[in-house]
Amino acid sequence: MSVKNLGVFFNPKRIAVVGADDDVSSIGYNIFRNLLGQGFKGSVYPVNSKYESVQGVEAYPKITDITKDIDLAIIAVPPDEIIPVLEECGQKGVKGSIIFCPDFKNRVIDLQLTLKNLIQISTKYNLRILGPDSLGFIRPKNRLNASLFPQIPPHGNIAFIVQSVTLSTTLLDLAVNKNIGCSFFISVGTKVDIKFADLIDYLGVDPETRAIILYIESIKNGRRFMTAVRSFASSKPIIVIKPGKFDISAQVALTHSGFIAGEDKVYDAAFKRAGVIRVDEILDLFYVAESL
Repeated sequence: MSVKNLGVFFNPKRIAVVGADDDVSSIGYNIFRNLLGQGFKGSVYPVNSKYESVQGVEAYPKITDITKDIDLAIIAVPPDEIIPVLEECGQKGVKGSIIFCPDFKNRVIDLQLTLKNLIQISTKYNLRILGPDSLGFIRPKNRLNASLFPQIPPHGNIAFIVQSVTLSTTLLDLAVNKNIGCSFFISVGTKVDIKFADLIDYLGVDPETRAIILYIESIKNGRRFMTAVRSFASSKPIIVIKPGKFDISAQVALTHSGFIAGEDKVYDAAFKRAGVIRVDEILDLFYVAESL
């Protein structure tokens, strides 16, 4: 679907958090808290049938009970509830959703069937999905923190797109502590719908973004990725770090999606052909980010 509905996704006026909670140890609590009190000018609705209110805000049993249109749904429910909740989001006319669900592939009963159902719902309703197993995204300009990270980095001109949840937290810590500004920070997770190529197409024409930094563990549709990168690499620097640069690490590297990292020389040649700048170490990525 490329950039379809991504404009609404990243510029929502109304957000619903399905699974918003008062339990401070829950994902739903932290996501809802991060959306409140940080300057976001849109409306945020908690959805949880167990509560009349969440963190002092009136709660709704289902997303379909909200009378206003919802642009973005943040889904923080147990794995067996994801499909029914996403179907309700589609019925509601929601344009975008983020599915958190850490360790998603090990928690669902039938992984392939669940992924198939997610794709079917996404296609049926034109509903964009970030994740599952995503940390979410942050857009500093809008003071929009749709993530599990508690702070918003400074506003700047670098867009970070990261596949690893662990590295996402590390990079955000760096951005906050060293005052490195960013236009977007996006954790892609399992990439059931929104993929690197979609985000490169979107950010490639975003006037606020002057450089794009990618942390990639695997790419399934290499042709699509190459087309997106080639379109913008000449006008905006695109920097990539991908684990598995050396033979030993390439043999043992497992992506967080569960696939063996691809043949590194193929990736290396593809990056060079597309005009991508590849760095070898995490620290190099930090230095590049600071320099940009």
